[in-house]
Amino acid sequence: MRRPGPPRDHSIVVSRFVDACSADDRIVAGFLRGSRARGEADEYSDLDLCVITRDEALENVMAEREAFIGQLGEPVFIEDFGLDRIAFFILADGTECELVFGREGALEEVDVGPFKTSSTSTPSWPARSSRSRRPIPTNCANSSARS
Repeated sequence: MRRPGPPRDHSIVVSRFVDACSADDRIVAGFLRGSRARGEADEYSDLDLCVITRDEALENVMAEREAFIGQLGEPVFIEDFGLDRIAFFILADGTECELVFGREGALEEVDVGPFKTSSTSTPSWPARSSRSRRPIPTNCANSSARS
């Protein structure tokens, strides 16, 4: 059982998440979800994150998820518990995270719930993909132009 304590400052991990999403051209969006996005987090709350990839990149990004998680901090535990497109992990600083993966052409498959933008900048590309014609979240962490 975890001991109650002061709320963790997840800003460093979130900043690294934004940087990792922004640096990867296969990722079209990254956002915060769960209790922190709803403003209901307490000292026991984990950090719920979501990555949306280009359709053709999902499997490749999933195969490299441990390297992606490593960009957020030093992982001491990573497990999917047999669930598709999700990773649960704990970083050496004690941050507990849930990372959900989805693809832009099947956003309806991703249960994102309420979320907040993971970047203060406005995306520099249209909010619709010319490939899928489905809306893409405009709260994307990636700021590179898309075609």
